[in-house]
Amino acid sequence: MEALFDTYNILTSKVQNGISLSIDQIGKFASELGWNPSYFEKPTLEDFANGHIIVEHGLENTAVLSFLNIEFEELSTIQQRLLINISYNNLVDWHIVVDRNYINYIYNRSLPGASVISRNKLDSKFNDLRSEAFDKVRGKKPSPNLPPLDDALIDTISYWKRNLASLTNYSVTNGEISSLFNTIFFIRALEDTKKRYDKDSIGDKILMDEFNLLTLSQPDNFNITYLLKHVIKKLDYGEVPEDIVNFDTLKVFNELPKRDVQFLIRDFYINKVADLYTYDFSIMSKHAFSRIYERYVSILKIEETPQTSLWPVVAEELNKATGTVYTPQYIARFFAKYLQSQLPVSKFLNLKTLEPAIGSGIFIRTLLELQWEAFDGQLEENIYRNNFENLLGLDIDENACQATRLSISLLHLLAFNKFPSKLNILNKESVDYFMTSNHNNEFDVIISNPPFVQFNSLDEENKNKLKNYLGPLYRGKPDLYFAFLKLAIEALKPGGYAAFVLPHSFLVTDGAKLLRKYLAENVIIKFWADLSSIGVFGNTGVYVTLLIFQKKHPHSSRETNNVTILKCNRNVGKALEDVLNCNFVEQKNYSIYQVEQDIFQRDQWFVLSKFEYSLNKRLETFRKLDEFLDIKQGFNSGGDEVFIRDVVDIPANELSIYIPHVRDREMETYTLPEVITKYFFYPFVNGQKVDQEYIMKNFPATWDYLLSKRAILSKTKKEEKNWWFPSRTRDPKDLLQPKVIGPHLAVMPRYSLDINGAVGVSRSPYFTLKKQYTDINLLYYFLGVLNSSPCFWYISSHSHKYGSGYTMVEVKTLVKTPVPDPTTSDSNLVIKLINLVRKRINAKSSDYYEIERSIDMLVCKLYNLSDEDMKGLFGATLNV
Repeated sequence: MEALFDTYNILTSKVQNGISLSIDQIGKFASELGWNPSYFEKPTLEDFANGHIIVEHGLENTAVLSFLNIEFEELSTIQQRLLINISYNNLVDWHIVVDRNYINYIYNRSLPGASVISRNKLDSKFNDLRSEAFDKVRGKKPSPNLPPLDDALIDTISYWKRNLASLTNYSVTNGEISSLFNTIFFIRALEDTKKRYDKDSIGDKILMDEFNLLTLSQPDNFNITYLLKHVIKKLDYGEVPEDIVNFDTLKVFNELPKRDVQFLIRDFYINKVADLYTYDFSIMSKHAFSRIYERYVSILKIEETPQTSLWPVVAEELNKATGTVYTPQYIARFFAKYLQSQLPVSKFLNLKTLEPAIGSGIFIRTLLELQWEAFDGQLEENIYRNNFENLLGLDIDENACQATRLSISLLHLLAFNKFPSKLNILNKESVDYFMTSNHNNEFDVIISNPPFVQFNSLDEENKNKLKNYLGPLYRGKPDLYFAFLKLAIEALKPGGYAAFVLPHSFLVTDGAKLLRKYLAENVIIKFWADLSSIGVFGNTGVYVTLLIFQKKHPHSSRETNNVTILKCNRNVGKALEDVLNCNFVEQKNYSIYQVEQDIFQRDQWFVLSKFEYSLNKRLETFRKLDEFLDIKQGFNSGGDEVFIRDVVDIPANELSIYIPHVRDREMETYTLPEVITKYFFYPFVNGQKVDQEYIMKNFPATWDYLLSKRAILSKTKKEEKNWWFPSRTRDPKDLLQPKVIGPHLAVMPRYSLDINGAVGVSRSPYFTLKKQYTDINLLYYFLGVLNSSPCFWYISSHSHKYGSGYTMVEVKTLVKTPVPDPTTSDSNLVIKLINLVRKRINAKSSDYYEIERSIDMLVCKLYNLSDEDMKGLFGATLNV
């Protein structure tokens, strides 16, 4: 403790420009107090701060820790804003200001000024400065009423994208607009860096100042390209490579009115939506640019379509054509730190790296930043410089490549005070590139969030290309990201690592079965995380897993390598930090444990918590549901908008040619809905299919209705003569019999009994007794089982996750679902369950809960679950 106080006294004493401080001193001090030091921010020439360090407490929860040599309350309002500006421009919401006597926790996104949430006098044990104290303070934060930095910049960019399009009569392309923004970002980063460390060398706003001078001295020759060239030269950082700034693309803006140029430049100095702060691109360029560019490139795009409205469309959502989504910084940080933990220091500091879908370069940039932090004088600078020269980034979007070149070039400038001579950031489609060039066994590390593009969204050329590239791994309708996994396995050196963000569907889809097998044969899975319960990508409807693997050496042994599993429901940043620290835990929010590689020998892969993994093994000793029930999918009419009608629109005397249709959202637990408003056109009479003439003669109103929809139906029918008949109706002998029905998409069990065999379902599963089982009571038995917690947990955990947390319940999952055998189980329990289900069907709503709880407990007994199992199961079920 005495050593901590000695360091603390140094950190908060007056020193000349922070000379007596070191990164190592501050980092060790933060580590002793439970923080995970991230990176150091040098003090400016202002004399009230000795230095700043960004610290992590869970990869999602970061703060800037500043050490002052005077008390915070002695600072002027302007000085306080300058200080808090550091955290805001680092995209960090919390600033912890430490002075000689006090610890101040400041939340920087609340008005009228940055809010001091907690101010405590330093105690002898540093209790209020420890990372645990941060957890308590974060719970007190006010509702934010200032946007974060990236939102503020994106708002400005969005505004000027629309204005620039209008000012150029909509002749400008998205690439040209982005090139202009890239150049302005670049100049502002150079300017602010020079001001931060050499304040007297240039004016306060050089870009704005030079605009004013040039418009006065050369009013007839002025244009924006000349201005930007002139300012870069004046900043005197040397010759800028053409692949970083291409002035030819900016000529389209040379006719912009001077006043609009003035306002454009001004808006990249003044934060219009959070004017408490100013933009500091020197800070952004170090650590926040990768996050800003990820949003800038992947989320904000002008749709390249003919102009049909006043403004071009600015899409702020998942671009389904390219499959790009915003990657949270904490995932990039986790991948980089995981690789650091697995590799020797000398190897980590000298990597040959590939990113085959580079986007904004967030993965490569984050990895380079961490290498820079780890470098800390350990090796010669030319070794670190090799990391820039040995990286390869590919992207089909030139704007993404340009943003990455700029971001990486600024990092190189900060590290070496000069621009890189060359960056291998190529505007290439990765599958094309790897099909035409040999890069097998070349890279130490491959990191990617590949494009999630479904097969049906590809054009014919790309479908054929994907088929040719996958070769024997081609199956069904593969997604585009399949190719990125294959090329990663081929391009890695033996012993090299790959880190991927993948959709949850990869684990279970039949189309990925061969690729999963190929992975299991050629790599060692090192880490696997299920984040499908968390909206990692916001409201995009994309649910993901993280996969890290190591390419096998020719004679490596699979059996000796365990895989670390993370099943996470919340607190993902803390969970990933625990993975890095090898903390194997089982708790409500997440579970981290290790299993053997043989789990990847299955046809489908599932990430379960440690408890769930054990439960799964026991449940799978039971017989399968399809041994007792025939499980089928409901009809697929090929034209639901026509064949499914409101009952009020159908003449009463023609209802016999329709059947009631129960939609997913109308399904209830145990019983059919009291009122069914939709009916399905079902052209069968007495179980026999009828022809067109029969419908015309006996159901004329229906025939007239079908004729009015002929144009719609003909588009989806291969046989013109059968345009009026639903595509796949299911035979009445199968569909119209006593059955259990359930939803195709579900967040909870909602299986109900159609004892009279009167209703139909579309795409949803339905269950009928196999021929050898004639006792109708078995339907009541399996209705109770299907609605139970253990059975629904198994179905949910083995199914594809859909939008808004729904489980996609498919026949292929249901047939393998384990169930207690009613023919060998305790007959008293079986009879009791059947009676309880009958009671529930006939019960009043006020009695539902108690009866359903009793059914749940009884089914748990039939599954031979202990009290401890049930305690764990109900917790797991709540988190599904």
